Amino acid sequence: MKRVLLVMIVMMLCSCRLELKGNSVNYYEKTEGLQSIVDSQSRLTKEEKSVLLQEKLIEKLNGSVLYENEMNVSSTFLIEPIKDRVVSVLQTMEYVPVEYFDGSERLCIEEEVCISFSEKEQGYSIIGEGLMSGYRVSEEDTVVLAEMFENLKVQRFLLDHSAVYDYEGERVSNVPFLEHEANKVFLRGFSAITLFTKRLLPVSSITVVDEEGNTYYRIAEQRFQYYEDFVAYLTSVFTPELVDRCLSEENEEVRYLDRNGYTVMTMGKKVEGPIDVLAYTVVEQEENRVVFEVLAEQLTDKGEKSGTEYNFQVEMVLEEEWRISDFSVK
Repeated sequence: MKRVLLVMIVMMLCSCRLELKGNSVNYYEKTEGLQSIVDSQSRLTKEEKSVLLQEKLIEKLNGSVLYENEMNVSSTFLIEPIKDRVVSVLQTMEYVPVEYFDGSERLCIEEEVCISFSEKEQGYSIIGEGLMSGYRVSEEDTVVLAEMFENLKVQRFLLDHSAVYDYEGERVSNVPFLEHEANKVFLRGFSAITLFTKRLLPVSSITVVDEEGNTYYRIAEQRFQYYEDFVAYLTSVFTPELVDRCLSEENEEVRYLDRNGYTVMTMGKKVEGPIDVLAYTVVEQEENRVVFEVLAEQLTDKGEKSGTEYNFQVEMVLEEEWRISDFSVK
């Protein structure tokens, strides 16, 4: 009788195995009856843990995330704009499961799951829910990972202004004198304004050399690495005339150029930290036009207040849709 019961238990456990695509391995399905097996480091192979953690990371890759590295650079941002890129990299990358190793750069999701990258180890690690696993990749994929984490690092330069500070230091959700659609366009477009005034898009170490031998640096922001995507973003918040003016060769202040389809620029100004909004003041307001001032503060590279303030003046007009039509800063 004991032997029969033992055989039945073994058969039940074997029937609960699940096959996944990608790096095809088998791992125990997480059911109530097998909870202790999945949560036990000693009962899962490296292959089983690697697949399970990969799925957990992708499943939880939503909302606010925290980036940090060993240089004490950290920032919290919304992952949605670049989520597809991160998921695509993880799902298409071939890896060899290894023991967990610490990386020099980390991305954590609500303190539940963290992925870290190590160029020295040529791979990445995932830790969460009591499990940890390492992923060793090829030299080519290590470069892809390095670019992805470089992009995560520069997200701190592109603040989400859907929530901004007023003079009392309290968070407010909108620009009080703008109607809903105009407010939405401005909150998306303020970062675009600062890209042509007090700071630049961060550049990567990747260079582009044109036919005349001039060297340009590709920008590190993944969303705008292709010039057509950068122009599409500007067009969604600026009027066509303002887009042309900003990208014109006559604009000697800040230049973003198209080289072989990539957004590039020459190294000119020092890249500073992000610029955060403190308060708004209306200057003129008509039915289809509004002019207002924005008091903003320069943050440090680590996101701390620097004490340096700027006064932006912004004009928005309603044509077919609301767009930013002019701006200046002092």
